[in-house]
Amino acid sequence: MQPAYIRVDLYDEDGKSKPSFTVSPVPFRVWYGDDIRPTRDESVVVRTYFELRKVLSSQFRIPTQLIPPRRFFKPSRDEKAEEVELIYRTVPEGLGEPEWRSEARHAVMAALDEAEFQGASGVISVEGVHFHSVEELQQGLEKIAERAGGRKLIKGEAYQPDYEEIVKKVLSGNSNLLDFIRLPRKKHRRVY
Repeated sequence: MQPAYIRVDLYDEDGKSKPSFTVSPVPFRVWYGDDIRPTRDESVVVRTYFELRKVLSSQFRIPTQLIPPRRFFKPSRDEKAEEVELIYRTVPEGLGEPEWRSEARHAVMAALDEAEFQGASGVISVEGVHFHSVEELQQGLEKIAERAGGRKLIKGEAYQPDYEEIVKKVLSGNSNLLDFIRLPRKKHRRVY
């Protein structure tokens, strides 16, 4: 049995309330509004709850008693209030990537999406703070990840949230942007 990540598209192309389910063995990652993961080869799209149950039991080997009822795949009160068009679920519930980690990664990606820079200036501004090196940027993004993840990082203790790793992966996916900005790895200290 492996966890299944499911995106529920609540409306079809015509805006009618006809949910479809995209099922994947990898967590969903969106960048600039485009899906990065899963790729088409890593996902299956089904149109009905019956088909979803079939995919979860046959392809993911999830026992039928662990497959949640239909209402699990409907928006919660909070999601309805936000008028979301997409909702994400993990089956079996509680397995797979923890929600705090997904929230942290999405916050870091959103912060970079909204970052300000001038081409080849060697400076990037995230949430109004200027960073002059990749090292500074990483530290700033780790703080954003920690706020979004909601789990305090206590250095030196076991089983800490891996905000540093999350930020490194997001930055490695944006190496072209950092090269374009000409952001150095470390801030050079001037000696007078």
